[in-house]
Amino acid sequence: MRKSDDGRPVGRVRVERGVYRQPNGKYAVCFMIDGKPRFRTVGYDLELARAERRTLPAHGGRRSSRRPG
Repeated sequence: MRKSDDGRPVGRVRVERGVYRQPNGKYAVCFMIDGKPRFRTVGYDLELARAERRTLPAHGGRRSSRRPG
C-alpha cells in the first residue's frame, strides 16, 4: 500500500473509475447520493468490486430538490 510523505498509509487508492483499494486490502466502490460520494466495502476480490459497481445506480441517486412543506 502507498504511504504518504510522513510514512502514514494513504486512505483509499483509486484502482479504476468508482473502485478503490483501502489500506486493509479490501476494495470499496464509490457512488453518489444527493451529490455526495458514498463508499461501500465489498471485499478482497476486484471482480466482485467491479460487478458491484455495475449494479449501483448510474444516475447517481439524485432526488428532487423540492422539499416537502
